[in-house]
Amino acid sequence: MVEILSRLFKEADLEDIDKVVYLTQGRVAPLFDAPEFGMAEKMVIKAMALAFKKSVEEVTISYKKSGDLGETAEKLSSQEDSIARSTRSRMTVEEVFKSLKSLTETTGEGSVDKKVEILANLLQGSDPCSARFIARIPVDKMRLGFSDMTVLEALSWMIDGTKKHKDRIEEAYNIRPDLGYISVQIKKSGVAGVEHVKPAVGTPILGMRAERLTSAGAILEKIGKCAVEPKLDGLRTQLHYKKKGIDGKPFIKLFSRGLENVTPMYPDLVAAAVKELNCDEIILDGEALGFDPQTERFLPFQETVQRKRKYDVESFSVSKPLRLVVFDCLYYNGQNLIAETYRRRREVVEGLLRHGKILVCAQMLEVDTSQKLDLFFKDCLKRGFEGIMAKKLDGVYQAGARGWNWIKL
Repeated sequence: MVEILSRLFKEADLEDIDKVVYLTQGRVAPLFDAPEFGMAEKMVIKAMALAFKKSVEEVTISYKKSGDLGETAEKLSSQEDSIARSTRSRMTVEEVFKSLKSLTETTGEGSVDKKVEILANLLQGSDPCSARFIARIPVDKMRLGFSDMTVLEALSWMIDGTKKHKDRIEEAYNIRPDLGYISVQIKKSGVAGVEHVKPAVGTPILGMRAERLTSAGAILEKIGKCAVEPKLDGLRTQLHYKKKGIDGKPFIKLFSRGLENVTPMYPDLVAAAVKELNCDEIILDGEALGFDPQTERFLPFQETVQRKRKYDVESFSVSKPLRLVVFDCLYYNGQNLIAETYRRRREVVEGLLRHGKILVCAQMLEVDTSQKLDLFFKDCLKRGFEGIMAKKLDGVYQAGARGWNWIKL
C-alpha cells in the first residue's frame, strides 16, 4: 500500500497533490475541518439511478446483492453500452474534487435534489473503476484499508524509496495535522519542507500525553525538581484565538482531544475569550470543566460531559457553565512555544490569565521532595481531583506524543 500510494503521489502535480491526498481519505478537507456531505445511502442510490438510466428499484436490488454502493456503481457503469462509455470525458482530479466539495456546500431548500444531480453528473462522467470510489466517498465507506499514518509513510517513500523520514514527517503532522498541507510542503522541498513547520491559529495541534508512575519518589527520580498540577477530569480543549480575523472580528475556535471542532458547543468559552484575552493571537491547551457558580466547585465529569452537545446549547451553558483551566500555551503572538521549556510556557499563561474569570490558570506548585509532592497529591484527592500531573521544568511540548516530560500519578 505504501509503495502504491508513493507512486500515486509522485505522479500527482504540485497543484493536485493535496486534493489527491484528501481524496484517498474520502475527504475534501483536513480531518479537523471535514465538512459533511449530507448524503444518505438512499440519495446515492437515486444519483446512480439518474446517472445510469435505471429505476431506483433496480439499483436497490443490485445494491442488496453486493452490499457495497461502490461495487454497485462500478457494475452499473460497466453495463452501459459502448457508445455511452465513449462519450465520457476523462475527468481531472480538480474537477472531481470541486464537484465533491460542492456537495458539502449545497444546503437549504431543494438541496437534496441538487446533491443527487451533482453526484449523478460525476458518476456519469467517470469510468467504472472511478465510479466505485466516487459512490463511496459521500457515505464515508472508502474501504481502502489504510490510515493517516500510511499516508505519512508513503510521503517518506516518495522522497527516496524508504520510510526513514516518516518520524520527522509525523512530528510535523502532529503540529499541523493537515495531510494536504504536509504533502504540498514535501512535494515542493522534500523532507526539508517540514523541518520548520509551525503552529497555525485555526489548525489544531495533537495534544501531548503523559507517562505514568506509581509513587512520588519514582517521579522525582525520573525528572528531578518539577512542577505539579491537579489532574483534571474534564473535556480536553484547545483554544485558538486571533484578535482580528479575516473579517476584522475576533477569530475563535475550540477543538477537542480528537480534533473535533467544538466551538458551537461552548458559547460561554467563546465569549470569555473575547473578553479576557489581551493578545493578538494565541493557542492554549487546557481542560474544560463544569462548575457551580454558587460554590465555585468543579462538577463531576458525568455532569461536565453533558455540555458536549449539539442541541439546547444555550440553556445548558447557563445551567452548567464551564471554566477552561489552562495548563499550557503552544503559540503566542507569532512565537512558536512548542520547543520552549515548560517554565517559559507557564510564564506566558500566568501573565495572560492573571485576572481570568472563565479562562483560568491551572494551580501549580514546584516541588523537590517526595514529601511535598505527596502532600500536594493528597490535597488534590481531597478536593475531588483524579490525582496530579508532574511536569519537567525544562521539558518541551511533545505534540501527539506520550513522553516523560509529563508524568501522571
